[in-house]
Amino acid sequence: MDEIDMKYLSNIATLAAAGDVNAFAEMYAATYQKQYLFALSVLENEKKAREVLLDTYIQAHRHLKELSDMRLVISWLGQQNLRACYKWQEKDDRIPAEIMALPFSESQAVFLNQYRGMSVKEIARMMNIDTRMAREYLSSGLRRVPNLQPTMKKPDMYYLPLENNRAQKILDMVFETEECMPCVIPMDKLTTYAHYRTDRYKFQRNVVGGLMGIFLVLPIFFMTPHVTLTPQTGNTETYSLEVRSLLPVREVNVSIDGVRIPVYETGANTYEIEPQVNGTMTVKATLINDQSTEVSTQIVNFDDVDPHLESTYVSDGLVHLLLADDDSGLDFTRICGLKGDSTIYPVFVDEELGEVVFQADNLPEKVVVYDKAGNGICLVLHVK
Repeated sequence: MDEIDMKYLSNIATLAAAGDVNAFAEMYAATYQKQYLFALSVLENEKKAREVLLDTYIQAHRHLKELSDMRLVISWLGQQNLRACYKWQEKDDRIPAEIMALPFSESQAVFLNQYRGMSVKEIARMMNIDTRMAREYLSSGLRRVPNLQPTMKKPDMYYLPLENNRAQKILDMVFETEECMPCVIPMDKLTTYAHYRTDRYKFQRNVVGGLMGIFLVLPIFFMTPHVTLTPQTGNTETYSLEVRSLLPVREVNVSIDGVRIPVYETGANTYEIEPQVNGTMTVKATLINDQSTEVSTQIVNFDDVDPHLESTYVSDGLVHLLLADDDSGLDFTRICGLKGDSTIYPVFVDEELGEVVFQADNLPEKVVVYDKAGNGICLVLHVK
């Protein structure tokens, strides 16, 4: 499957959400193969996978306008896909309810690994994310469902892509169901155009890099960018970043105390950063000549209040801890108990109530609690 140009896809998704039929068709052409292959990997039935694909894009046509950030359109389509797969599965072979209760990316990664035997690399390719994120989603999901009893297996069939003519029929059925005019551009033209745009961008970058290596004079190879980092007016938790240079910017990386955080491009060489923790924020802008500039600033206005324990009680051999954090919220993925050299994870977590439960007969000596800003406390447990 060809690489998807996410910036271009988010642009056509925005047009599609506004009612542009041709943009919706182009978005469909760029995404339907991965959505179909995911449904096929879950259901292992081509007819059902096609029905799921139809359901997925009907829901997309109806509700795409509700998506606030079109950069998440691939993940959002995957959510509609997984819900449709759940409905179409046989009653005795449904995705376990505890997996469906997980955050979407975690539930998808856990299911593909535990019930379809996919590796982290295969999961990353299926979900259109990098392997690091796939590994994090899988690890976090498995921690949330420690008592899962999977039936791990490799698929019984080789998954073939959906043919253009079948894909065209499904798209036509979406427009017919939604009672709107169909797209007049044939599917083979749409898919060719989507592939052309992705390949064209790669080709341009390679050509520009080659020409610069031949024609630019020596000082150009040592040119560094000028970086300006400023807090946005009236919002000290969001920063604006501007990179000025005659050469194109290759990448911008932002980290807080060595941990990478997202950076969003808002215009030509302008970016937006939303720190989620206190610490030293380092911004590194790199040009295509491998020359870079780093600037740092201290983030101190984010949540700096530790989470706290509100109450505890013991019931039916279980120790219940009621926790709270009034600012950034509790980070339940990092809450765990310590007993000697062993790590003990909660047997139950209720994120809405802030409740964490441990077994009394395997009670940790200490419980480490963090909030989403990185503030943490260590609780020492004594049960009488």
